[in-house]
Amino acid sequence: MQEFLSHPSERKLRHSETLVDYIYAKDALLEKTPFTIPQPDRISMIIGDITEEKWQIASATQNSITVEELIDRATALDAIRSTI
Repeated sequence: MQEFLSHPSERKLRHSETLVDYIYAKDALLEKTPFTIPQPDRISMIIGDITEEKWQIASATQNSITVEELIDRATALDAIRSTI
C-alpha cells in the first residue's frame, strides 16, 4: 500500500496550474488506488502536495469534508491567485 501511494504523492501543484485543475488531477490518481481512501485522507493528501505554503494553508483552513467541497472552495482561491 505504501509503495502504491508514493506514486500519487509525486504529483505536486505546478506553478502555472489552477488549484481546481490540480485537485481534479490528484483526485483522479487517488481514485485509481486498489483500495478505498476515506475523504478526509484524500483531502489531506491533496492539500499536502500543494507546494505554495500560503495556498496550502488557505486550502486547509477551509475545513472541506469532501473533495467536491474542496474543489468548490478552490475556485474562490483560484480567483484570488489570478490577481496576484
